[in-house]
Amino acid sequence: MKIKHINKRFIPALAIVMGLSSCLKDKNPDLDFSKLKPVVEISVPITTDTGVPSPDNSGDGAANTFSYAFVAGPDPIAYQIPVNYAYSKPSPGVNVTLAVDPTVLAKYNDIEGTDLEILPSANYSIPNLKVNIASGSQVAYLPINFVKTNSGLDGNKSYALPIRITDASGTEISGNYGSVIILLTIKNQYDATYATSGTRTRFNGGTVGSGVLDSFSISGNVALKTLNGTTVIGQAGDSGSGYTWALQVDAATNKVTVLPNPRASASGTPTAFIQGTTAGSSTYDPATKTFEIHCGYLTAAGGLRQIDEKLVRN
Repeated sequence: MKIKHINKRFIPALAIVMGLSSCLKDKNPDLDFSKLKPVVEISVPITTDTGVPSPDNSGDGAANTFSYAFVAGPDPIAYQIPVNYAYSKPSPGVNVTLAVDPTVLAKYNDIEGTDLEILPSANYSIPNLKVNIASGSQVAYLPINFVKTNSGLDGNKSYALPIRITDASGTEISGNYGSVIILLTIKNQYDATYATSGTRTRFNGGTVGSGVLDSFSISGNVALKTLNGTTVIGQAGDSGSGYTWALQVDAATNKVTVLPNPRASASGTPTAFIQGTTAGSSTYDPATKTFEIHCGYLTAAGGLRQIDEKLVRN
């Protein structure tokens, strides 16, 4: 436990214990708890029930990090970070100034070996970088709005927003928790786990006319993960296919184009997909959150495979 965070209610008892031990051997003759001082920090408070998403974890465990995942869209997404008055007594009223500081993220990337990019200024809005920890309280919140998250962001990149306390009206700023990095996971509306059903069919040759060799049932649950604002990636058909795909949704028509997974190895996704089968074309139903996928592909040996699969969001 950090000394500066010791609750003063425990100091008298602690002082007695230390006084008794000093009779045996005085190891700390200059220890003076009266010099404990309050600090201002960015950390998870005891309660965050304000109706607006707030940090409830410690991010990835490195440095002072918070993690936040949200679905990309055109509307502003409200978020907030807590600024705490860390002391045994409530704040007397402290004005705190914060700033977005790219050097905090640069240091994090250097230490952790990551390549996080700072969230573009067009994709967030902070109405006021000053907060007041009101008299009698111990926490204030810095409001942040994530905006236009469905545009201008690359689904292949990882973003973060570094915030640092620059001034606390004379109150000490925490050395360990004077800044925070918000690690952002931007999900599109199709990112979820789905219950699957359907069939993967193998043909004797490279055409339907070559005849059916065999077929495999598709069942279980599969996770579809965000690639970008309109596309998710995941397992293609049953696990026996050995492939993954990318499902790109046209929001205007709800038609789905099945594409190779750009994040997979060359052996982990077909070079191309054939759109549609005799069962129909691929679509997405936003009302039931259901994918109907009908497509085909050729193996490296030239054999035709077709997948007719339904994926219903859990």
